[in-house]
Amino acid sequence: MNGIHDYEAVIIGCGIAGAAAAYFLSRRGMKDILILEREAQPGYHATGRSAAVLVEFDLVEPIFRLKVLGGRFLRRPPDGFSENPLLHPCGILMLFQGDLWREVCGMVPGLRRAGVTVEVLGQAETLLRMPVLSSENLDGALFLPEDGHIDVNGLLWGYLRHSRGQGVRLHCGEEVTGIRVAGGRCEGVETTAGYYRTRWVIDAALCTGCGDCVIACRPGGSGTWWGLPLFPSPPAGAPW
Repeated sequence: MNGIHDYEAVIIGCGIAGAAAAYFLSRRGMKDILILEREAQPGYHATGRSAAVLVEFDLVEPIFRLKVLGGRFLRRPPDGFSENPLLHPCGILMLFQGDLWREVCGMVPGLRRAGVTVEVLGQAETLLRMPVLSSENLDGALFLPEDGHIDVNGLLWGYLRHSRGQGVRLHCGEEVTGIRVAGGRCEGVETTAGYYRTRWVIDAALCTGCGDCVIACRPGGSGTWWGLPLFPSPPAGAPW
């Protein structure tokens, strides 16, 4: 491919973050989206090696809210999104000790108000369930019976299948070699196969695989970078 091609957004990287960004942006009305993947197939690196689990708990409130929203999606994806369940609720047991255990116990009412099913286990009950543990290393535990393993492959291909149904294009085996910037503004993306003009560049190749956010750069704006959550509503003032 040679020449110049225009897109509303170019997403760099087709792991779980890039695929999720394409899916949710296309559902919000952005149609001219291109995903660029250096490897021959999506999900080759962190996504393909991820033994992902859903744990609807975090000491950082915004991250906790993202996890709860993600859990809702995994349990009740749109009709036809995946042939198999995306979440296998084997249960998650988290151990705590000392001041942290007391802090976590105080968080339990808030977890339940957010819709998280949680059991509070004292030391004795925790050891009864997990006899291999040592009482010296825990004061108690939280058990999340409805959380568990995520089908990463099913989630990735569900995102991609529905995104492509909305007109999103995917180019594999195409490496990004540069981003053109003029006057402090992103103008487009250079690759081994050509050049793409775009209003938005989303770098999903830097993601660590957690799926919580990607990095976005607004072309035609000040070039500001920020974390773009994948599940909740877009940032105030965003054009989608």
